[in-house]
Amino acid sequence: MPLAILARWLEELASILTDARQWLRARRSVFVKKNGESLVIRGSASADAPTIANVRIGDRPPRDLARALRVRFVNFELGPADFVTRRLAVPAQARDVLSGVVRNQMERLSPWPVANSIYGFEASNSKDDAKSLDVRILISLRKTIDSICEQSAAAGLPVDRILARVGSDASSALLTLWTRPSLTGSSTNVGAPKLIFASLAALLVASALVTSWASVSASGIWAEKEDVAARIEAFRRTGSSAGAKGSSLGRSPTERAWAMKEQAPAAVFVLEALTKALPDGAYLTEFNLERATLRVTGLAADPPPLIAALEQSNQFTGAHFFAVTTKDAESALYKFSIEAQVAPRAAPIGE
Repeated sequence: MPLAILARWLEELASILTDARQWLRARRSVFVKKNGESLVIRGSASADAPTIANVRIGDRPPRDLARALRVRFVNFELGPADFVTRRLAVPAQARDVLSGVVRNQMERLSPWPVANSIYGFEASNSKDDAKSLDVRILISLRKTIDSICEQSAAAGLPVDRILARVGSDASSALLTLWTRPSLTGSSTNVGAPKLIFASLAALLVASALVTSWASVSASGIWAEKEDVAARIEAFRRTGSSAGAKGSSLGRSPTERAWAMKEQAPAAVFVLEALTKALPDGAYLTEFNLERATLRVTGLAADPPPLIAALEQSNQFTGAHFFAVTTKDAESALYKFSIEAQVAPRAAPIGE
């Protein structure tokens, strides 16, 4: 079912595109008329219109002209000797079925077998009888139409439509006798759906390639970013170690041990300061002190104010959450994870 819907949609889209293309070409029409052994090309059907080109039958037009005419809608006007005119009077009530009436009368009206005839007609209200229609039928031999199409194509002018004048003067209306089958038949859109489908498939493939390239590029960028971050962290640690070593140079092992003991915060004092800083509604479940870095995990009804409480105690700096705060299902409290730096002390913390 989805494939049938897609096929139908492609056919409709192809029909719209074809109609739009033909409409654009029709707006840029040229009119061709045979004059002796030459084809006269004008920009409009008027006999006073300036001549665009004059091409001898059997010769090819100049390359620039052929390129310009390739996107034009070519109308060919028959000469008076190429068709005959017949008249038919029918009741006005037959206007809606006029096409069938004319087709039934063609055996009597055409000077050639109906199978070898091509015709067009127009109807107007009769001047003599208001209840009748005056129908003019223009008939041409199919062989004449085929010959005109061949001659025009050989001259680089593939004909799209063949017309004939209803009256004898140059200002009378033009009536269409023949239109190129590819403009009216169902064959117009035979290849268009396939072309559109191929274009869509190519677009999808191109989109997939671009998406894959973007994903690979993003992965490479993230990997490079992580590598750079790891290098920076390694350099930072190396520098910290070098600084610590440099500060303890010239000291004996006993002096360095006492200095480290004095500089490093005692866990019991840190825990005491932490207990004083945190409100009564907060409970600790984990406590980790590594040098001057403190990490604690616990439960609280409202974790965000804990950061401000630690900062205000003057015993901790740089307090922040290092993990996502989640709600504990059993206690209905929020689980928090906070990291902070223990402030340097001149005396034991808490005194």
